[in-house]
Amino acid sequence: METEGSGLIEKARYAADTSNWCGYVEAQGGALARRSEMPIRVAACEEYEPDTGALVNTPIGRYGDSIKRRVFGVVFKGIHYVT
Repeated sequence: METEGSGLIEKARYAADTSNWCGYVEAQGGALARRSEMPIRVAACEEYEPDTGALVNTPIGRYGDSIKRRVFGVVFKGIHYVT
């Protein structure tokens, strides 16, 4: 059974996987959509040390900078989908 969300997510996923930038932008609301209006967002998390507030296990990127957020999926209408 396909829901509105799964159909939109699949449309965006297919467009991205086939290098169809126009199709992806349209799935996200069109070229003039504000970022706040885009239905699909990246889901990322950060881990902090409870006592110090320092980031835990901060990986280092290719250019020596720390990577603070770890991507784990997408968010659609407040629901997290792990990819």
